Amino acid sequence: MEKQKITVRVAGKNYTLVSSDTPEYLRRVAALVDRRLQEMEISTGMPSQQMMALTCFNLADELLKAKDENTELKRRMQALSTKQTAEPGGQMPEPDKLKADTNLHAAAPDAGEKQPAEGARRPRRGK
Repeated sequence: MEKQKITVRVAGKNYTLVSSDTPEYLRRVAALVDRRLQEMEISTGMPSQQMMALTCFNLADELLKAKDENTELKRRMQALSTKQTAEPGGQMPEPDKLKADTNLHAAAPDAGEKQPAEGARRPRRGK
């Protein structure tokens, strides 16, 4: 896509951005930054320059945590994919083997038995 100019409003000021991203995407980015700045202003009452710097730190923190999580999920997917090809016939590993790798511990209920929701108490009988 060709680069284009778009003007967005953040913290009461207009900013002209030049990007090959769509105008809709750039508006979403600007709206996120503006919303975070407003939240920071309400919660801290700091001067605008400090507030902007702190908002940048918070957004950078969220970005880095999301990137780390994405890297970890890719690593786990690759490990599962490698494990799948290592299984005889290239079949997916048995569900019990996957549970150990993915920390999934849900057990299937018996066909006729109703299971209470997680954290729900079982009703008392015979009172």
